[in-house]
Amino acid sequence: MSSDLRPCGTRAAYERHRRHGQPIDEACRKAKSAYVYAKRGGYQRARNRALTRLARTFPEMFARLEAEHFAADGVTSRSGGVYQRSRRRAMAELARTLPERYAPLLAAELAAEARRMNPPADQESR
Repeated sequence: MSSDLRPCGTRAAYERHRRHGQPIDEACRKAKSAYVYAKRGGYQRARNRALTRLARTFPEMFARLEAEHFAADGVTSRSGGVYQRSRRRAMAELARTLPERYAPLLAAELAAEARRMNPPADQESR
């Protein structure tokens, strides 16, 4: 185990401060926030891509669910926040209806996102 401490402004320094009960400086707080944002954002991007692929694989079923959600929410145009929320809910319901089809799509998208976030060492310099 190395005795070198990571400098402030890194996630490791943030965790060190937290473990030792030290006050967390702004640079470390920002580093932790950036890490969490990237991690959550990566999952959300993968989930959205998997849901979109599922909807495109089962267009008739998705169209029916989408129409049901649009009617329930009073959507009258294909723009705006209510439209987007209804569409997302229809996609999520499709995933709950077909978990055996959604799970492998999500796993593939999560793996692809992990590769994008952590490229092999020979590709980092490109």
